[in-house]
Amino acid sequence: MEKLIEKISRYHLLNNLIPGVLFLYLLDMIGVYSIDMGNVLKVAFLGYFAGMVISRVGSVIVEPFFQVCKIVKYAPYQDYLQAEQLDKKISALLADNNVYRTLTAMFLLLLILFIGHLIPVVDDFMHTDWATIILLILLLSLYVLSYRKQTAYVRKRVKKINNQTVE
Repeated sequence: MEKLIEKISRYHLLNNLIPGVLFLYLLDMIGVYSIDMGNVLKVAFLGYFAGMVISRVGSVIVEPFFQVCKIVKYAPYQDYLQAEQLDKKISALLADNNVYRTLTAMFLLLLILFIGHLIPVVDDFMHTDWATIILLILLLSLYVLSYRKQTAYVRKRVKKINNQTVE
């Protein structure tokens, strides 16, 4: 277990594992869903996966919503790439920024699940096969959008590198 944790980068630890395990703990604490927290390997695996989902919700849903509402405003990506080369602290600041976004998404999801748990019809529905199908469709959609977004970042970085080598 220790070797596995050593291989997880600081970013993934802060952005996936810790928020995911905290999410599972808080789900149990507020009475929405109970998980056996005694099995460390199970909690770590489920927590990491929950954290990945929460992180993607933050990236694909919370971030664009905050941009539309003018809660956050990003520098153009090309400007970020140039500044990152000159100031290495920008990468650490971005990582912290992503942790805050993930925690925002986590609390939003906890609030939605808690409110749903309080409404008997919704709570009953959450235990049906249809809820499972809807959850799987939502997860599939979330990861398709995440894949598209990540591919766009890779494409922009490749374009920047190719433009530098041509000049």
